Amino acid sequence: MATTTTIRVTTDVREHLAKLARNEGKTTGQLIEDMIREHEKKVFFEGLAEDFRRLRSDPEKWALYQSEVALWDTALMDGLEDEPPWED
Repeated sequence: MATTTTIRVTTDVREHLAKLARNEGKTTGQLIEDMIREHEKKVFFEGLAEDFRRLRSDPEKWALYQSEVALWDTALMDGLEDEPPWED
C-alpha cells in the first residue's frame, strides 16, 4: 500500500478538488495524480515545442534535421511492402 501524507490547502481549494473529483468519479487523490501527470505532459511538450523553435531558427541545423528525417522516412515500410496500408 502506498504511503500518504497531508498537504495544506485552503478550504475553497479542497472543496473545489472534491467537486471536480466527484464529477469525474474519482477520489481527490486520483484527480490530483491525473492533474500532475497532465501538467508534466504539458511542460514536456511546451519544452519540445521550444526546442523545435530554436532548431528552426538556425537554418543550417534545421536543414540537417530535415535531411535526417528524410533518411529515416525511407525506412518506414521496410519489410512491410506486402502489408495493407495503415490509415487513421
